[in-house]
Amino acid sequence: MQALLEHEAARLKVLHQYEILDTPAEPDFDDLTQLAAQICQAPVALITLVDANRQWFKSKVGIEVTAAPLEAGFCPFVVQKSDVLIICDTLADAEFAKNPVVVSPPHVRSYTGVPLVTSKGYVIGTLCVLDFVPRQLTQQQIEVLRALSRQVMAQLEHRLMTRQIARQNAALLEVTQGVSTTIGEAFFYSLVQHMTKALGVHCALIGELNQNNQEQVSTLAFCLDNKIVSNFNYHLDNSPCRDVIQKRQICCYPSDIQSQFPGNSFLKQLEIESYLAAPLCDSVGRCLGLLAVMDRKPFDNMQNVELLVSIFATRAATELERQQTESALQTLTQQEQERALQLEQAVEKLQRTHSQLVQNEKMVSLGQLVAGVAHEINNPLNFIYGNLAYASEYANDLLNLVQLYQRYYPHPVSEIQAALTTTDFNFVQEDLPKLISSMIMGANRIRQIVLLLRNFSRLDQGEMTAMDIHEGLDNTLLLLQNRLKATPRYPDTEIKVIKEYGNLPNVECNAGQINQVFMNILTNAIDALRNGQESAVEGQSICDPNPCIRIQTAVLDFEHIVVRIADNGPGMTEEVLSKLFEPFFTTKPVGGGTGLGMSISYEIVEKHGGELTCLSSPGQGTEFIIKMPIIQQPN
Repeated sequence: MQALLEHEAARLKVLHQYEILDTPAEPDFDDLTQLAAQICQAPVALITLVDANRQWFKSKVGIEVTAAPLEAGFCPFVVQKSDVLIICDTLADAEFAKNPVVVSPPHVRSYTGVPLVTSKGYVIGTLCVLDFVPRQLTQQQIEVLRALSRQVMAQLEHRLMTRQIARQNAALLEVTQGVSTTIGEAFFYSLVQHMTKALGVHCALIGELNQNNQEQVSTLAFCLDNKIVSNFNYHLDNSPCRDVIQKRQICCYPSDIQSQFPGNSFLKQLEIESYLAAPLCDSVGRCLGLLAVMDRKPFDNMQNVELLVSIFATRAATELERQQTESALQTLTQQEQERALQLEQAVEKLQRTHSQLVQNEKMVSLGQLVAGVAHEINNPLNFIYGNLAYASEYANDLLNLVQLYQRYYPHPVSEIQAALTTTDFNFVQEDLPKLISSMIMGANRIRQIVLLLRNFSRLDQGEMTAMDIHEGLDNTLLLLQNRLKATPRYPDTEIKVIKEYGNLPNVECNAGQINQVFMNILTNAIDALRNGQESAVEGQSICDPNPCIRIQTAVLDFEHIVVRIADNGPGMTEEVLSKLFEPFFTTKPVGGGTGLGMSISYEIVEKHGGELTCLSSPGQGTEFIIKMPIIQQPN
């Protein structure tokens, strides 16, 4: 029973491949039915195709209906027996006497039908003649019907072949046009995509054989459900690809491939039912890989699939060989290129080292100058600051004394009265304490600046010490305080500094170098904000009208701290950002910068085991991120 069902399913599939059902009448077929009716001298002649639910008449003579149920008539019996059926008198035949077309109109009394047999041996219908009186055809008439049935099938086969050729040409054209303008990796991706689309299959792949391991293949392109998916490696063990590689010929499994490779998880996972692959061989016959197509159903048209795969396997092999040859040429010159690169890197490193030495020497000299100036200022400052308290006390005593004189001698002599009027004693009496208080505040301010200058220079801390990061930031900001204030040209554009300090431990580092990093970054931020203000004056608003620098600190992961310094300036383009840490690169005008600050800052942070990165885009400001270890690791 199962075999009969499978045979019927296959027969129906073949019938539908001809795409003939429900098509209009055609002279090629009508001429054959007319000829059959004339030769057999029958009033009715039919070309009948039997599908799962009906009998459909492609051509008819003598009746008007175009279809009939399976139980009405005799053609389904011809299909079942696959042989000629001759009924001389239907009423005298017990099997057919009660058939609906016998007992009811049109009251058929005789029937002769020959099968329409395909090239694969399936019977898809009949060529038959009917009469309404009992009769028997001659043997010659029956042979003519057989010949005419073969002509019917020849027409169908010709049309099927014509459609197949048209589809092959269309598929070939589609794939050819799809890959004609691509090479390299893009060619392989385009080829598998167009192959799956043109053939209507589930997936296609191009695999390259590992020449050092002949049991392994790496996919160059894999298309699944019309989408390119990630490449992967797979072994040839228990795979149909092994035969393709080893035999170097097309290998085909039109259906039921999983039963032949039961242990192949790839076929099982993708539910592959059919497989066809061709080897990719180079100009000397060496196998480079394979081109394979797979489907979740049996292949409908093996010839079409095999033709396209074989054609484009040759094209893919040519491209793969070209790539491998190009790779070999690149390998031959790679060593020289590496040597040239090493030389270039050595020169660049030498230039960077020289620049860093110059910059470090400048910073050392600056530190020495700052420390010297701070020391020289500190001595007279201490003298002035120490005596201001006494001067304030003496001035108060003298003013009190004068007040006592005024109280007990309210009418001084004329000379003293003239002197009081000339010196405006009341104003001096009121302003002198304020003046001395301002001098004390100024002296305190100078003392604080001197202390910060000494802390910033840190000449006595060339080695790694525990540094208060917040103190270093504050010292740097104080040195830059004058540049942060509003300028006469921009009286309303003071640069605001927002501090969002976290609870940081002291960080082991070279304090002088880290202060240098802070100085470089903050100086650049101020320059960027001032440049933004210049652009705003010229009518090009490219940044926030309220310039701001935001400094954030935090413990990152118990082993590192992070310092973020961000501004709301004009930002940088991708091109500038990509070159930011290169030596001698600067966007400032001639004389405005050396292009060494950020390069040296990057190396300082890197030597401390940290990372210096920058985030920026035009109109969105700039943020520098300094990540540093809390404790230095031994080299």
